[in-house]
Amino acid sequence: MRTQGSLALKGATVTNQEVEKVLRLRRSHDAQKKRLELAEAELVELENSIMARIQDGADVDSIHSVVLKSVCRTNVSWKSVCAELSSAEYVEKVLNQTKPTITCRLLIKEAA
Repeated sequence: MRTQGSLALKGATVTNQEVEKVLRLRRSHDAQKKRLELAEAELVELENSIMARIQDGADVDSIHSVVLKSVCRTNVSWKSVCAELSSAEYVEKVLNQTKPTITCRLLIKEAA
């Protein structure tokens, strides 16, 4: 019996069927993970395409509710630290000079 890194328990046997099952499960897991990665990439590409067309003025012909949600964020990650070290006026000045980050999401609500 071969072991690596630890002592084998006396009388314990790892069967070939168990090893084969581990290998099958690993292959299945890897294949599912790859399919999921491909599906995620396809989803992002399609959502971006739909968002771009809606932003360009395309009409939406669907029974589902389709909207774009934009969020404008001007908060900076170090705001709380800055507020502790300086005045509120300075923090406000920095925030006013910070270029906002705008994110857009495609929201689709399925028809009932």
